[in-house]
Amino acid sequence: MRTTSSPDASCFILRLPWSRGTEAYNLGRPGERLTENCVATLAFGAEKMNVFPWRGADIPAELPLFFPPDPVPEATRAADYLRALDSYIEDLKEMDGRGEEGKVVGARVLTAPPKARRLEIYDRLERLYPGAFVFYLSTPETGSWIGASPELLLKREGDTIHTVALAGTRRAGTEGDWDFKNVREQQMVTDFICETLSRHGLTPKCQPTETHNAGPVEHLITRISADVPETFGLAETQALVTDLSPTPALSGLPREKAMKLIEANETFRRHLYGGCIGRIRDAKDWCFFVNLRSALLSTRATYLYVGGGITALSEPMKEWEETELKSVTLLKVFAPGSIVIPGESPKPITIGRRHRRRRPRKF
Repeated sequence: MRTTSSPDASCFILRLPWSRGTEAYNLGRPGERLTENCVATLAFGAEKMNVFPWRGADIPAELPLFFPPDPVPEATRAADYLRALDSYIEDLKEMDGRGEEGKVVGARVLTAPPKARRLEIYDRLERLYPGAFVFYLSTPETGSWIGASPELLLKREGDTIHTVALAGTRRAGTEGDWDFKNVREQQMVTDFICETLSRHGLTPKCQPTETHNAGPVEHLITRISADVPETFGLAETQALVTDLSPTPALSGLPREKAMKLIEANETFRRHLYGGCIGRIRDAKDWCFFVNLRSALLSTRATYLYVGGGITALSEPMKEWEETELKSVTLLKVFAPGSIVIPGESPKPITIGRRHRRRRPRKF
């Protein structure tokens, strides 16, 4: 079912936000635990990682393509997405009436034509988004993903780990203060990350919250760090990453309830979208990024994933417009002619064949 001739063609190419160089790795057969010199992936809602040993490689002349895992997604209809938002908001208002705070991150899929020259797409993403984690991951187990993620999940530098609480969205360059809905949404993520670090015996330190540009949009970001003991090894790393992912920025709060609402309302599986991808050199040199602003590739279509945080204060049309803004990140390189200006009537950005609609699926 794959277009490459051998599993040895599995690869991972990346450019870290703090590095000017592009890294390229050939990936081996997946294992069960983090080791030195490996790449790890954690799908949305999954409890176990896929861990691939790597060896350094030259950037290939063309990037390999593996067929996506089943079920293949389809473009989300506007009516279906807005109906899901109404359902989320109703549940969240009920929680709010009981004095409980909640959030759900709803997602949708857009389709664009397939691209044969994948390395050119990767290069364009690197040029367009110098502050993002730009990546191409292709394995039989995960399918082929490409993206420009603005969100660090976790990284280690010596005896310190770093993460960010990234949430809240508005059009890039908006003047004035952030509204209460976005401020509160971002604070939920900050609280969750700090509580998770504390449960692992770490003491989080937060920097002042600021605005972070991510191409066509901007977010609120709080940078968080914690010192780790010498005994904090790869086993502890794996446990912490698994507890953090997916953060409320990609799932919601309370996380278990949010995941059930997502499962009941979304008509597709997220696969790696909303999960994380990491590169490990050794116990003190590793980094994981959230897989968002990304696309799953096939010879039939390109499947672009976008989402947004929903609270009891959300307005469905504004949330739709937020996903339209976020979709520009990838549409600039995959289908620039199909970009919809936020504020227009909602229309699904669908190019090519529309597949038969599936019922909601489990993660």
